Amino acid sequence: MKKAKVMKIVRITIFSLLSLALILLITAVIIFRNELRTLASLKKVDDYGMYQMTYYGCPVIQKEPRFEALLILLHKEVTCF
Repeated sequence: MKKAKVMKIVRITIFSLLSLALILLITAVIIFRNELRTLASLKKVDDYGMYQMTYYGCPVIQKEPRFEALLILLHKEVTCF
């Protein structure tokens, strides 16, 4: 009887830790989705060490309202992917 209780506690502990790890993994993918997408776009262009990468996400300049006048002066339209 005592051995059955110990095994039940071990199973519950393992299930809890695996569930927590899965939740942390999903959270990390959601938070860093643009960074992961950017890294996944890395491609080797030639044999001389040239690589190409596409940046996904919002530039910092768009997130700052104080730069709005600068964007208007430069006639720049910044969009998020």
